[in-house]
Amino acid sequence: MDNDLTVAVTCLRDSYVQIIRRCIRRTVERCGINATPDDVLTQIAIRSTVLRRSTSTVELCAFRHLVVCMFDLRDRAEAMGRSLAPPDILPSLLPLDHRLLDYGWREWESVSARLANLTISDLVYAGRRELASRSRRDETIGRRVLPMAEAWRVAGVVGVAPLRKTRRSPSANWLPISERTMQRLESCLSSTAHAGLRSLHSAGSIDYDGLTRLFARTVWLTGMRRSELFSCRLFSITRSGHGSAQPGSSAMPDPHAAILGRKLCELKHSDIPLAARCEPTSPIPVMAIRSAKTACSCPRIDNSLRLLLLTGLAKSDLELLWLAARLHRLNLAPNRAFYIAKKCTARLGAVSEEVCPRRPDRITLHTLRHAFADAARRSMSPPEAAAMTGHTSIRTLRAYGARHPKSRRSGRWMPQPDPTFAHTIATAWGMHHAVATNDADPPALDMRG
Repeated sequence: MDNDLTVAVTCLRDSYVQIIRRCIRRTVERCGINATPDDVLTQIAIRSTVLRRSTSTVELCAFRHLVVCMFDLRDRAEAMGRSLAPPDILPSLLPLDHRLLDYGWREWESVSARLANLTISDLVYAGRRELASRSRRDETIGRRVLPMAEAWRVAGVVGVAPLRKTRRSPSANWLPISERTMQRLESCLSSTAHAGLRSLHSAGSIDYDGLTRLFARTVWLTGMRRSELFSCRLFSITRSGHGSAQPGSSAMPDPHAAILGRKLCELKHSDIPLAARCEPTSPIPVMAIRSAKTACSCPRIDNSLRLLLLTGLAKSDLELLWLAARLHRLNLAPNRAFYIAKKCTARLGAVSEEVCPRRPDRITLHTLRHAFADAARRSMSPPEAAAMTGHTSIRTLRAYGARHPKSRRSGRWMPQPDPTFAHTIATAWGMHHAVATNDADPPALDMRG
């Protein structure tokens, strides 16, 4: 009996003893001194969600080998007429000063039943389920999914670079992004849009959390490309009569026949509360977007500029778009603007992995544009959707958004397209019945100034 025990102790100590002691130590940190053998297996499952599959496999094999050695020694002792309890075996197999030694064979038999036919995929699933249950019980963070840093802390990963999970980019389907998802994404960003915009004016470091919040909400509301963020403008137009601009001022005339005889002027911050009321006397906010992609456009369609009518938009969102329209005043170099947008895209993707761990694709600024195009295709005709997204090819437009039945309707707020531009696209595509507009010819709109 002593020789068999010595062989078993030597085998376990040479290969798995350090791994098991580390897992038990992390279990004590998570559950306290009253941790059970089942808690140790649960801790290994939690660690499998953030560690490499090979590392999790070794930890599972080490714990399984410990259980096998314990029951093997018990059976050999019973064959020799002796009765051994777990506290008699564990000190020789695994030197520990822990309450784990106080549990009898019933608890270890429960662990052995869980280990039977347990695969690494089942282990990862059990770990994710445990993390999800912890996030539901934790009301301090205010959301159902634990942040990645919190998951690492629960798993006991200290001083180790966990595996960064890679996601396969979907080739056809883009999942919708709801208002609730946007709020959860914004809750993970520590700064505000005002702070992000101020950081670009200062000589200090750039507040990428604030800029990410500004860019993400702007793209989600308007569907513009990330390269168009630094050239958009926000104007207003009265619902009747003329605009507030005076002759000879820098105000620009309305380019489209749908709002014939009115003037466009830059929306002032003091006019935002009135514009958000949607009253007969309140001005209509208009977002002017200079298209960043015109090389492959249809020759019969001029998509260098598109207008979005922001009727019915909430005051908070209108204030955020007003901040986004201030970006053109910075006069950033193209390479610097590209770098800032790229950093914000990476930051948004990292946040989306924490908020939406089961989503098959990372949420980026371009993903938000796809979500906008998806909602536009479900809410209006193809020419009207193209007038808001800036597409001049119906094949390109159909590549945006999810593949879904046309009966599905989007419940989110959407701007109104420019009727004249939509009519131009419908004429070029042979869809004259899709959009109706006036027959007046629109004058040109100068975006300089």
